[in-house]
Amino acid sequence: MNENIPQSGESSGKPAEFKKNSKPTNIKFLTVDEITNRVKNIPYYREVLSDVINKDYSWGVTKKVLEYANYIIKNPKSIKNLPPIIVVDDSLQDGAHRISAIYLIKNFLDKENNFWDNIKLKTEFWDSKNLEQGDYSLPLNYNPINEIKRTPSLVGGKIDYNRFVDWAKDEADKITTLINKFSGLGFQWAENSDGVKLIIYNDDLPIGYVGLNKFHNGYKISTLGVKDTARGLGVATKAYDYIINKTILYSDKMQTPEARKLWVKLYNKYEGKYKIMGYNEKNNEYFYVKPNDNELVSTNPKYELYSNKKNKNYLVIKK
Repeated sequence: MNENIPQSGESSGKPAEFKKNSKPTNIKFLTVDEITNRVKNIPYYREVLSDVINKDYSWGVTKKVLEYANYIIKNPKSIKNLPPIIVVDDSLQDGAHRISAIYLIKNFLDKENNFWDNIKLKTEFWDSKNLEQGDYSLPLNYNPINEIKRTPSLVGGKIDYNRFVDWAKDEADKITTLINKFSGLGFQWAENSDGVKLIIYNDDLPIGYVGLNKFHNGYKISTLGVKDTARGLGVATKAYDYIINKTILYSDKMQTPEARKLWVKLYNKYEGKYKIMGYNEKNNEYFYVKPNDNELVSTNPKYELYSNKKNKNYLVIKK
């Protein structure tokens, strides 16, 4: 094997396996723009671009994608040997690093070169009924709920939360096994140099996982997953309560409609108890927000929380 070819990192998942003699419903050769416009749940390609522009190489995924991109720039003929992008039920299952690498090249690293605009990747579209269930692996360090948007849908847009939480618990146990009681649940705050793995317990059984990354003077939630058996117990809300009592909590730059609704719920719940505001990282300035239907909006026209343009605006909850 050529050692110069980038090797899979810990964030790389295993492509799904399909039933014997099954075939994709469609095969197309698509540009990266066509893929990002057509395929759902493509993780982190915008975040990686933003990280590289801002010279922030702290996230392992960013470093790995940059490694891929630099290799592809030096070896453009290698593109024809790339494995196909795998799409299951219109959601990305495998190929996020490749998509992100070429997206990074065409939008920043070599953006004056039109060659990258016309690169087409083989893309296979599959029906989830042809999946061999269980023959895939969870990519490490990804969040299965898309507040932080750094998560691929692994099988037909669905993720095995039970396996994900158990994996997170095993990782947290390597740091600490101390569990604190709070609001009727147990919380295992496992902190290292990268951030925090917070495991939630009910009757000594792990039922949920929250991953937090260090940010400014607090943390951003990068991961949130709850086991199927724990749905309806208010686990996510209690986890937020625990975190807010312990540290300052920020939103991520990318938020799905579901995450926006959650922040409105938090605003209504904590109004008068905690300060829920906007924060502009570039100017290190806080600004007021207010509910507007299913999302919070800035009261300061200078700052826009949700925009197609890149910005450094976040939501924050602090005591």
